[in-house]
Amino acid sequence: MTATGIHSEMKINSANCKICESDSFDRGIARKLILPGEINSIKTFCTELRGGIANKYLPEEGQLRVFIFTNGSGNIMQNDLNFPVQELALFIPDIGQEFNVASGKKNLSYLEIVMQLTAVDLQSLVKQKGLFPYYVSYADCRKYDETIKSEKTVSRIILSEDIVPRLCIGSVQTSGPDQVAAHTHSMLEQLFLGLSGNDVVVMADSTETRFLENDLLHIPLGSRHGVRVEPGKDLHYIWIDLFHSQDDMDYIKNTHILKDQ
Repeated sequence: MTATGIHSEMKINSANCKICESDSFDRGIARKLILPGEINSIKTFCTELRGGIANKYLPEEGQLRVFIFTNGSGNIMQNDLNFPVQELALFIPDIGQEFNVASGKKNLSYLEIVMQLTAVDLQSLVKQKGLFPYYVSYADCRKYDETIKSEKTVSRIILSEDIVPRLCIGSVQTSGPDQVAAHTHSMLEQLFLGLSGNDVVVMADSTETRFLENDLLHIPLGSRHGVRVEPGKDLHYIWIDLFHSQDDMDYIKNTHILKDQ
């Protein structure tokens, strides 16, 4: 990757996020870095807690953590608030306070995004302080339409553009034959996280790769990319957009048509 963050050689990099029994568990917790160095200002970790395990997180100066819970059940506690995790869910802590993530009887799996904050980001978060800790379950996420997707596609906003500076998260779900039409967005870095049953082909310029459940995939910056869903296959993934600036987030407002609640 060049200093500007644009790949000099087009390549769709991906890695599997699933924790295996062979992975190292320390006191019931396995955590590993995924796609290191792929995007300059964030790190991504996959974590799994064995059943009945609690993990304490202490605040880290200049960093924001975003959690996407993908499998299992449990609960999150911060500031005397309890958030039950029963399905796919997103959690963002109050950055100034410690918090706990605990698994239920079965293992709890999640993706952790650690975002390095700029001075401007920190100022924006201070103004938004009343929103945190922030929690949303998948069933409560608002749906939206987009011209690059078919009418049968179900798209959801998981983290809207007005909560965390420069970060927006959503999901896409459909079945084949279908597609997400080719498009470009040079103002943001984008990751895809494959959810249960996802089995599609991602194209970026002249390259393509198979994208499966539990894969974390990075769309090459500035590429013309899209997704193909073959007959009998399912598409179900989360997109994670990290914008270069807050002003660039107008892209979301201009392309996503929110549906009535």
